[in-house]
Amino acid sequence: MKIKKACLNNFWFLFAAYLLFWEPAYIKTQLYWADKVFDAGNLLFLAVILIFYAMERKISRFDIALACMGVILMASTIFHQGPIWKCLKYLWPIAAVCLLTEMAAKENPDLMIRAQYYMCYLQVAINTLTVALLPDGLYKANDNERQFWLGNENVFIVTILAGLCVGYLDVLRRKKKITLDYLVFAALSLWSVVLVWSATALIGLTIFAAALVCSYLISWKWLYKLKTYIAVWCAGFFGITIFRLQYLFKPIIVNLLHKKLNLTKRTKLWDYILEAIKESPVWGYGVETAESFSEKLGGDPHWVHAHNYILELLIKGGVLVLAAFLALLFFTAQKLDKCIEHREAKVISISLLAYFIVFIGDCFEMRTLFYMILALGFSCEYLIPERRGEKTV
Repeated sequence: MKIKKACLNNFWFLFAAYLLFWEPAYIKTQLYWADKVFDAGNLLFLAVILIFYAMERKISRFDIALACMGVILMASTIFHQGPIWKCLKYLWPIAAVCLLTEMAAKENPDLMIRAQYYMCYLQVAINTLTVALLPDGLYKANDNERQFWLGNENVFIVTILAGLCVGYLDVLRRKKKITLDYLVFAALSLWSVVLVWSATALIGLTIFAAALVCSYLISWKWLYKLKTYIAVWCAGFFGITIFRLQYLFKPIIVNLLHKKLNLTKRTKLWDYILEAIKESPVWGYGVETAESFSEKLGGDPHWVHAHNYILELLIKGGVLVLAAFLALLFFTAQKLDKCIEHREAKVISISLLAYFIVFIGDCFEMRTLFYMILALGFSCEYLIPERRGEKTV
């Protein structure tokens, strides 16, 4: 118990854990031995985190829903003879980061937030440097697209949104409305996505910034509740992915973002995926290699994931994994919405809204940092000074 307490109150333990569980795409795909070092390191940290978690002797509803998602995905992958190791590499970082976040939030939330913030800061700073110095990319992927430290240009937003979220929580921890280091982080984030002109990232940044400013101007609680944002995501999914109403946003998509109304052939991909889902609607096809996924959906090398998170869940784990995911969202919303009058809860909810909007046109497969923010939402009561019995100014 003393070792657990010491680790959860040690910045470098937390920083190293979050860093190991968010491996940069460049290391994962281009540096074989470094990738193996990351695997060994995060497996070691996973074992430590599981031991610490066993000491808790309490399983939350969040953890049960997350475990159900993992079991369904693993079972579907095994049944369809998919790459088990790849499936495991999706699942164990998510599980470890969520469990660590839940435990650290109870033990030392301020230190945890700082470790998460610095990890995101480091990743985004390095990535921005690679974008600025190597505009043609660090390397090319199998589809010949340029890739940077964090991978494809549309993937940047996953780390950026997490950093903006935990960074602003750190600003609030310091009893400020804004700080210089946070402005620098925001500037680096914006600079990197403008240089590569990622429409996905620009939309995510705009949603986050607009909603955050709005939270200081409009006090309606319902406007910031996670349940409201889940409904917005569902409406966006059916409106754009199913009923193809994106023409309503033509001035933004075509004139401002300079994209086509087929959303860079996403609509064609979604048609293929919807047909594939009909063949295995209950538990999908499991985790697949990029090549087999692409081959199933017409053979386009750019189509290595569904470019829509709900469709990604359905094709990987069917309605079973989607049901478990919705339960995860519901349990998080129950906890987060009870605290929504507090600034910290609003920031987390707004960050999840930005993820939801981005997830309509992209999915990034099983991304760890999104689940880290969900775990923060479930543990929000520990992040609010008033609820921890602290005196605030």
